[in-house]
Amino acid sequence: MNDLDKFSVLIVPGLGGSGPEHWHTFWEAAFPQFQRLQQADWDKPDYADWAARLTAFVEKSPQPVVLVAHSLGTTLTMRWSLENPDHAKRVAGAFLVAPSDRDRFANDPDSPVQGWGNMILKKLPFPTMVLASRDDDRVSFERAQAFADAWGAPSRFAAMIMRATRESGSPMPRQVATSIAIPSSRLPTYSFCPSGRSMTNGSPACEP
Repeated sequence: MNDLDKFSVLIVPGLGGSGPEHWHTFWEAAFPQFQRLQQADWDKPDYADWAARLTAFVEKSPQPVVLVAHSLGTTLTMRWSLENPDHAKRVAGAFLVAPSDRDRFANDPDSPVQGWGNMILKKLPFPTMVLASRDDDRVSFERAQAFADAWGAPSRFAAMIMRATRESGSPMPRQVATSIAIPSSRLPTYSFCPSGRSMTNGSPACEP
Protein backbone atom coordinates (compact mmCIF):
# COMPACT_ATOMS: atom_id res chain seq x y z
CA MET A 1 0.00 0.00 0.00
CA ASN A 2 1.32 3.43 -0.87
CA ASP A 3 2.20 5.92 1.84
CA LEU A 4 -0.82 8.22 1.64
CA ASP A 5 0.56 10.33 4.46
CA LYS A 6 2.78 12.04 1.90
CA PHE A 7 -0.31 13.58 0.27
CA SER A 8 -3.35 15.61 1.20
CA VAL A 9 -6.20 13.64 -0.35
CA LEU A 10 -9.25 15.81 -0.99
CA ILE A 11 -12.71 14.39 -1.68
CA VAL A 12 -14.49 16.65 -4.21
CA PRO A 13 -18.24 15.88 -4.36
CA GLY A 14 -20.60 16.98 -7.09
CA LEU A 15 -24.13 18.37 -7.16
CA GLY A 16 -25.98 17.56 -3.95
CA GLY A 17 -22.83 16.50 -2.12
CA SER A 18 -22.00 12.89 -1.31
CA GLY A 19 -24.43 11.25 1.11
CA PRO A 20 -23.90 8.51 3.69
CA GLU A 21 -24.22 5.70 1.10
CA HIS A 22 -21.95 7.31 -1.48
CA TRP A 23 -18.58 5.77 -2.30
CA HIS A 24 -16.93 9.05 -1.29
CA THR A 25 -18.22 8.48 2.22
CA PHE A 26 -17.01 4.87 2.23
CA TRP A 27 -13.55 6.00 1.17
CA GLU A 28 -13.45 8.58 3.96
CA ALA A 29 -14.35 5.86 6.46
CA ALA A 30 -11.62 3.60 5.07
CA PHE A 31 -9.06 6.42 5.06
CA PRO A 32 -9.74 8.82 7.97
CA GLN A 33 -6.95 11.14 6.82
CA PHE A 34 -8.91 12.01 3.67
CA GLN A 35 -10.63 15.41 3.79
CA ARG A 36 -13.79 16.60 2.06
CA LEU A 37 -14.15 19.89 0.24
CA GLN A 38 -17.12 21.65 1.82
CA GLN A 39 -19.39 23.99 -0.13
CA ALA A 40 -21.89 26.61 1.03
CA ASP A 41 -24.68 25.29 -1.18
CA TRP A 42 -24.57 21.80 -2.64
CA ASP A 43 -27.86 22.17 -4.54
CA LYS A 44 -27.24 25.53 -6.22
CA PRO A 45 -23.59 25.33 -7.14
CA ASP A 46 -21.81 28.59 -7.89
CA TYR A 47 -18.61 27.96 -9.82
CA ALA A 48 -16.73 30.99 -8.48
CA ASP A 49 -17.49 30.04 -4.89
CA TRP A 50 -16.70 26.35 -5.37
CA ALA A 51 -13.44 27.20 -7.13
CA ALA A 52 -12.42 29.66 -4.41
CA ARG A 53 -12.88 26.99 -1.76
CA LEU A 54 -10.73 24.57 -3.74
CA THR A 55 -8.05 27.21 -4.12
CA ALA A 56 -8.11 27.92 -0.39
CA PHE A 57 -7.60 24.25 0.42
CA VAL A 58 -4.71 23.86 -2.01
CA GLU A 59 -3.03 27.02 -0.73
CA LYS A 60 -3.18 25.83 2.87
CA SER A 61 -2.16 22.24 2.21
CA PRO A 62 1.32 21.46 3.55
CA GLN A 63 1.63 18.53 1.13
CA PRO A 64 0.92 17.80 -2.54
CA VAL A 65 -2.82 17.41 -3.08
CA VAL A 66 -4.63 14.49 -4.70
CA LEU A 67 -8.17 15.27 -5.88
CA VAL A 68 -10.80 12.52 -5.75
CA ALA A 69 -13.71 14.01 -7.66
CA HIS A 70 -17.15 12.80 -8.71
CA SER A 71 -19.64 14.11 -11.27
CA LEU A 72 -19.77 17.94 -11.08
CA GLY A 73 -16.65 17.73 -8.92
CA THR A 74 -14.79 16.53 -12.01
CA THR A 75 -15.99 19.64 -13.87
CA LEU A 76 -14.70 21.78 -11.02
CA THR A 77 -11.35 19.99 -11.16
CA MET A 78 -11.14 20.36 -14.94
CA ARG A 79 -11.94 24.08 -15.16
CA TRP A 80 -10.16 25.12 -11.96
CA SER A 81 -6.91 23.39 -12.92
CA LEU A 82 -6.77 25.07 -16.33
CA GLU A 83 -7.72 28.52 -14.98
CA ASN A 84 -5.33 28.34 -12.03
CA PRO A 85 -2.06 26.90 -13.37
CA ASP A 86 0.05 28.11 -10.46
CA HIS A 87 -2.18 26.48 -7.86
CA ALA A 88 -2.51 23.37 -10.02
CA LYS A 89 1.24 22.84 -9.65
CA ARG A 90 0.50 21.84 -6.05
CA VAL A 91 -1.77 19.00 -7.21
CA ALA A 92 -0.03 15.62 -7.53
CA GLY A 93 -2.87 13.92 -9.39
CA ALA A 94 -6.62 13.47 -9.77
CA PHE A 95 -9.05 10.54 -9.79
CA LEU A 96 -12.12 11.64 -11.79
CA VAL A 97 -15.20 9.43 -11.53
CA ALA A 98 -18.33 9.73 -13.69
CA PRO A 99 -17.47 13.05 -15.35
CA SER A 100 -20.70 14.83 -16.26
CA ASP A 101 -20.96 15.95 -19.87
CA ARG A 102 -21.51 19.67 -19.39
CA ASP A 103 -22.03 20.10 -23.14
CA ARG A 104 -25.36 18.31 -22.75
CA PHE A 105 -26.63 20.54 -19.95
CA ALA A 106 -24.90 23.91 -20.29
CA ASN A 107 -27.84 25.48 -22.16
CA ASP A 108 -30.61 23.78 -20.20
CA PRO A 109 -32.56 26.51 -18.34
CA ASP A 110 -33.97 23.91 -15.95
CA SER A 111 -30.57 22.63 -14.86
CA PRO A 112 -29.55 23.60 -11.30
CA VAL A 113 -26.01 23.98 -12.63
CA GLN A 114 -25.63 27.34 -14.36
CA GLY A 115 -22.56 29.30 -15.35
CA TRP A 116 -20.13 26.39 -15.36
CA GLY A 117 -19.43 26.49 -19.08
CA ASN A 118 -18.73 23.66 -21.47
CA MET A 119 -16.29 20.79 -21.37
CA ILE A 120 -12.64 21.74 -21.88
CA LEU A 121 -10.79 19.20 -23.98
CA LYS A 122 -7.22 20.07 -23.03
CA LYS A 123 -4.52 18.15 -21.21
CA LEU A 124 -4.78 18.66 -17.46
CA PRO A 125 -1.64 19.88 -15.70
CA PHE A 126 -1.29 16.81 -13.49
CA PRO A 127 -1.58 13.00 -13.83
CA THR A 128 -5.23 11.99 -14.12
CA MET A 129 -7.24 8.78 -13.93
CA VAL A 130 -10.80 8.63 -15.32
CA LEU A 131 -13.40 6.05 -14.35
CA ALA A 132 -16.69 5.81 -16.24
CA SER A 133 -19.51 3.32 -16.71
CA ARG A 134 -21.71 2.32 -19.63
CA ASP A 135 -24.97 3.07 -17.83
CA ASP A 136 -24.43 6.70 -16.81
CA ASP A 137 -27.29 8.96 -17.83
CA ARG A 138 -25.10 12.08 -17.70
CA VAL A 139 -22.26 11.00 -19.94
CA SER A 140 -21.86 8.33 -22.58
CA PHE A 141 -18.95 5.96 -22.19
CA GLU A 142 -17.58 7.16 -25.53
CA ARG A 143 -17.64 10.79 -24.37
CA ALA A 144 -15.93 9.83 -21.13
CA GLN A 145 -13.22 8.15 -23.18
CA ALA A 146 -12.86 11.34 -25.24
CA PHE A 147 -12.49 13.37 -22.03
CA ALA A 148 -9.83 10.98 -20.75
CA ASP A 149 -7.89 11.20 -24.00
CA ALA A 150 -8.05 15.00 -24.01
CA TRP A 151 -7.09 15.30 -20.35
CA GLY A 152 -4.09 13.02 -20.77
CA ALA A 153 -5.48 10.10 -18.76
CA PRO A 154 -4.08 6.71 -19.83
CA SER A 155 -6.49 4.92 -22.16
CA ARG A 156 -6.35 1.76 -20.05
CA PHE A 157 -8.17 3.65 -17.32
CA ALA A 158 -10.73 5.14 -19.69
CA ALA A 159 -11.52 1.59 -20.81
CA MET A 160 -12.31 0.36 -17.31
CA ILE A 161 -15.91 -0.41 -16.48
CA MET A 162 -17.40 -0.36 -13.03
CA ARG A 163 -20.90 0.77 -12.15
CA ALA A 164 -19.84 4.18 -10.87
CA THR A 165 -23.39 5.17 -10.06
CA ARG A 166 -24.14 8.49 -8.45
CA GLU A 167 -26.11 7.54 -5.34
CA SER A 168 -25.32 3.97 -4.34
CA GLY A 169 -22.16 3.09 -2.48
CA SER A 170 -22.21 -0.56 -3.49
CA PRO A 171 -20.36 -0.16 -6.82
CA MET A 172 -17.35 1.26 -4.96
CA PRO A 173 -17.22 -0.99 -1.89
CA ARG A 174 -14.83 -0.49 0.96
CA GLN A 175 -12.41 -3.11 -0.41
CA VAL A 176 -11.94 -1.05 -3.58
CA ALA A 177 -10.94 1.95 -1.50
CA THR A 178 -8.22 -0.12 0.16
CA SER A 179 -6.93 -1.44 -3.18
CA ILE A 180 -6.76 1.47 -5.57
CA ALA A 181 -3.54 3.42 -6.09
CA ILE A 182 -3.58 7.19 -5.98
CA PRO A 183 -2.77 8.47 -9.51
CA SER A 184 0.43 10.46 -9.36
CA SER A 185 3.74 10.79 -11.13
CA ARG A 186 5.22 9.61 -7.85
CA LEU A 187 3.07 6.52 -7.50
CA PRO A 188 2.28 3.52 -9.72
CA THR A 189 -0.92 3.83 -11.74
CA TYR A 190 -3.11 0.77 -11.53
CA SER A 191 -6.46 -0.25 -10.13
CA PHE A 192 -8.49 -3.28 -9.11
CA CYS A 193 -11.87 -4.80 -9.71
CA PRO A 194 -14.10 -5.25 -6.64
CA SER A 195 -13.00 -8.91 -6.59
CA GLY A 196 -9.40 -7.79 -6.24
CA ARG A 197 -8.37 -8.82 -9.76
CA SER A 198 -5.75 -6.44 -11.11
CA MET A 199 -6.72 -4.18 -14.00
CA THR A 200 -3.90 -3.45 -16.43
CA ASN A 201 -3.68 -2.33 -20.01
CA GLY A 202 -5.42 -4.86 -22.23
CA SER A 203 -7.18 -6.61 -19.36
CA PRO A 204 -10.90 -7.33 -19.68
CA ALA A 205 -13.18 -4.87 -17.95
CA CYS A 206 -14.67 -5.53 -14.55
CA GLU A 207 -18.03 -7.23 -14.71
CA PRO A 208 -21.05 -5.20 -13.49
